[in-house]
Amino acid sequence: MDALDEVKSEGLINLVGASNWQLERFSEARDYAKSNNKEPFTALSNNFSLAEMVDPVWPGCVGVNNEYIKYLIENQIMLFPWSSQARGFFIKKKEITSNEHFSNPSLEEEIRVWHNEKNLKRRAKCFEIAEQKNLQPIQVALAYVVQKSSLIFPLIGPRTIFETNSSIEASQINLSDQEMKDLSID
Repeated sequence: MDALDEVKSEGLINLVGASNWQLERFSEARDYAKSNNKEPFTALSNNFSLAEMVDPVWPGCVGVNNEYIKYLIENQIMLFPWSSQARGFFIKKKEITSNEHFSNPSLEEEIRVWHNEKNLKRRAKCFEIAEQKNLQPIQVALAYVVQKSSLIFPLIGPRTIFETNSSIEASQINLSDQEMKDLSID
């Protein structure tokens, strides 16, 4: 934090942030900075999507859970979540061959990283809401992340113009409070 504060003081950066830090480490670093008149973290880039990682995609990957999101919002910290669409977890697998959407992980990786009871319930609810609204499930999943807080700026990795357009459209979807609650199944 001392080195980052020095770089900030020299005017070389505007904001201080971290990526893939656990809540305890992140909050301790912020507390240290604030108690020593240093620049605290104001941004974080961890994984956050409608589906929470069960097991890291790669070693060292860290996601945020409800407790972490609450901390970020209470402290007005911006979140730039990577894999905010859970690497294709919210795509009907038959869609993969349609050249519209691609699923990043193999089925083995998807099962290891995303499959648990909570995520599968969230996926089912996402598909239900998508059908009701005549949307793609992956759009509903991204809309959930966008609407969770105005401090969240999802990072996406479209591979086609279709995926780019789909994501842009998702940013305009308005989920009701009830739909947001229904998608937050625990």
